[in-house]
Amino acid sequence: MKIARELQTTAGYLTGDSDDPESEGNAPEITAEERDWLDLLRAITPKDRKAMMQLARTLARVSAEAVGLQQRAASSELAHGG
Repeated sequence: MKIARELQTTAGYLTGDSDDPESEGNAPEITAEERDWLDLLRAITPKDRKAMMQLARTLARVSAEAVGLQQRAASSELAHGG
């Protein structure tokens, strides 16, 4: 992946799996931080992975709700000349 990034192309293109030097198909780029998370998840027990997944889902839901509240508040301010 580092070589592909350095050459500003994709690993699939370098290995001959793709004819398009700019596209990996439908697969989104995984960041270094996301790779670290994946490595950590693979290193823990299935029971702990399940707990982490539940925690992550809860945090994602709470974050989405907070963003929604912020957007509604901003829209309300604009509507009332704020």
